Amino acid sequence: VSCFDYEGIEAIQRALIAGRTVANDNSQVGDDESLKATTTVKLIAPPQYYIVTTCSLRDVGFERIGACIEAIKESIEKEGGTFALKQAPELVGLDEEELAKQKREEEEESESESSDSDEEEEGMGDADIDESAFAKAHEESKKGLQRKYLARVVFSGATALICAVAIVSTLLIPFILLRHAPVSTARLRLFSFLRPPPMPLPQAEAYGGRQKGRGLKDDHYVTAGDLVDPLSGRPKNVDLIVTAERSGKRGRSADLWTDIQCTGDRLNRSCIFDNFYYTTHDERFHILLPSFGEVRRAPYLGRPVDPSEDSTSLYLNGEVTFYSVAEVLANCSDFFMGDVAFIPTGDNFSPVIHILETAEEAREWIASVTSPYDELPRYVEGLTAYGFSLYMHNTGHLLYDGIYPLFISMLRFGYGGARVNAALRIVYNDMHRPGQSVTADEIIPTFFGANYYKLGELPDRLYQFQRVIVGSRNMAQRSLNLRGTMPGSYSFENALYYFTQRLKASYGLAPWKGLMSPQAPVIPDRAASGCRGVLTDNKRFTDKERAMLQSVLAAIRRSGRCNIIFLKWEDYTFREQLQIFADSDVYISGVGTGITRAHMIKPGGVVVNLGELESLGYPPRLQASYRDVQFSTGAPYLFAMFYPPKLWNVYGELQPEAVRFVIERAIDKVKEGFRLPRPLEDGLSHVGKSFDKYCKRSPADCEDLEGQLNPYDRPGDDYWCALCSWPEYIGLDSMWKKGQSCEWYDETRRCRLNYRLFDRCRSPDHLAFDKECHEGSRGAMRRQRERLLGRQAARLGVNVVDLSPAQATEALMKGRPPNCPPRYEEGRPCSCQPLVWL
Repeated sequence: VSCFDYEGIEAIQRALIAGRTVANDNSQVGDDESLKATTTVKLIAPPQYYIVTTCSLRDVGFERIGACIEAIKESIEKEGGTFALKQAPELVGLDEEELAKQKREEEEESESESSDSDEEEEGMGDADIDESAFAKAHEESKKGLQRKYLARVVFSGATALICAVAIVSTLLIPFILLRHAPVSTARLRLFSFLRPPPMPLPQAEAYGGRQKGRGLKDDHYVTAGDLVDPLSGRPKNVDLIVTAERSGKRGRSADLWTDIQCTGDRLNRSCIFDNFYYTTHDERFHILLPSFGEVRRAPYLGRPVDPSEDSTSLYLNGEVTFYSVAEVLANCSDFFMGDVAFIPTGDNFSPVIHILETAEEAREWIASVTSPYDELPRYVEGLTAYGFSLYMHNTGHLLYDGIYPLFISMLRFGYGGARVNAALRIVYNDMHRPGQSVTADEIIPTFFGANYYKLGELPDRLYQFQRVIVGSRNMAQRSLNLRGTMPGSYSFENALYYFTQRLKASYGLAPWKGLMSPQAPVIPDRAASGCRGVLTDNKRFTDKERAMLQSVLAAIRRSGRCNIIFLKWEDYTFREQLQIFADSDVYISGVGTGITRAHMIKPGGVVVNLGELESLGYPPRLQASYRDVQFSTGAPYLFAMFYPPKLWNVYGELQPEAVRFVIERAIDKVKEGFRLPRPLEDGLSHVGKSFDKYCKRSPADCEDLEGQLNPYDRPGDDYWCALCSWPEYIGLDSMWKKGQSCEWYDETRRCRLNYRLFDRCRSPDHLAFDKECHEGSRGAMRRQRERLLGRQAARLGVNVVDLSPAQATEALMKGRPPNCPPRYEEGRPCSCQPLVWL
């Protein structure tokens, strides 16, 4: 069945059960053991299975396995699926003659052993037996026993010798046995017995508690736990699959089965897997579950559930089926966009699920994977965080689209302060090739604190991870919401604050101890030791803009208000950059990588987003964009300010007076202080404020719109509405414009929006302009600028050069943008940027 939805899985399951039932029907053969057979169906990888019939006679075996195949085929075709026989049945093992010969030999040996035993018992117990006969029989019996057990005596002597050698070198023989014996289930049991107990997992600290800060009278001091509402977004439950075997029934095999726990919102699940398997030949994860396991649900406690101690109840009828497992794992993904099947994302996170009857079957699967290479599974101790990141060479994408989502999942299970392994799936491209040293090679092991594994470069065939944590969907910087916060930053996880603290601690810029304490004080110092700041370079800045910005910073330094440096990324190591940010009160940059480290500055600091005039669409249009607002808007311990979007609309260029004005306002705000946590509304851009009104007036329209900005949140949505969009584009791009559409991948694209409500809520500065017209009007706009400044100076009785930044900005804000409405043409390409598919 070429369908992996629940219906397809259940159809396959029904067909396999039907085939097995027919093949195992021994009701017509009576007591004749030679006519009986046992048939099992085993998984290779969905939707491929193999059938094994065990019997005494060849014809019976072929007859039973044929009946099984026919029953499966009939059931599948009734369900509307297609059936294919990949390999015809074949005989594996002894034929009838060899089997009969082996059986006769076994019976003769059994009779001989029984006779020896009987003679010995009779001779010792019969008082009337002739003594000479007894002596003769005893002597013959003795010789027979000596011959019979000679091999056992020699073997026992050899065993004693081996034990003696083992006393001298206890590790050598187990090592040789494990390394050179063929892989078998017996060898796997020996391996499990000899393997020392794994190191204890990192201690999970129950997460999400809150203790009200003792704040000062002016409310400028809080604790880390006070920055967010501890109930906002907090999960109610943890769904778990428990595989602990029932006492006395099957023996101990806890080191084989995969235990699973998942929590979080239905659209961004976080899961932990104990005994999680990874096969390198096909780059797939595997889950081994016993059919006798149980699906249960427990209250969320901010840490992993302990089924032996914590209260749980049955969930989904408690049965382990393909459907119930898929339901528990739904929307747990290693990629922040979920199941986007585009180059270079590669295969998505879809572990192969094996539901088995016994531990022996689990060992058989392990042996089948490693055969014929005679390898035991490589065991990876400890907790491992697993995910996928685009652009491993780009620090911004790595930190906020790769590591940050994983950190949220760590927080949910109480591992925010734990040192863990990291395993990442890497897809190479023209910018990142195998063997190339990239930023990730330093940052990943430093941040996570333990071993770093690149899945595509693992040398062994099978790996068994002690515990793996997975979950990135809808938790990255590129996971959009209409107000412009980072996922988890204003909800119970408090993720952006703790991510900042962990990043500092990882590089030795803050103590590791107490990293996750909700009682940790968050105390702004209001630049008590002197104001410091940083303006980070940006690839979008022109040389003319860089010169202007450095001139503005020099003027501010001369005024003594704040020492703000212009940071070029290439002049500092990553750690040196973090140190500069951690010591700063003010952070300034524009759209893109330049603004991404804004969350690193001191609590009580202010972030200034300069924005840009972005060029998009066909025909090209211009619009003011601040896009990456998450790093300031999403930080409840910082204040956010924005270069006025109206000035972009009117002049199309950064105005030095306005740049200095907004930076000086930020300096004043740092020294004046503001209430923590900063209300979300106080950090919104002009677009964020528009959608804040939109969402408050119609929560249903808000939910529908946010769903379209994240692919696959709802069936039927066009995922290009997510891949091609930022909130700034809504209402302006042809995909989001009333009466308009665009073409992408040979299809017409049009996204849903309540246009009437949006027009009532939108900011007057949320505009777009025809690019050719707007750029052609720059000369006229510069002349307008000079007139407005001249009038302001005349009104105040000063020269233009003597106008303060505030006075000049006040005048510039009175300008009017050029009359350059954007043009829209049917059939033109959509405004898509290469986010994931190139």
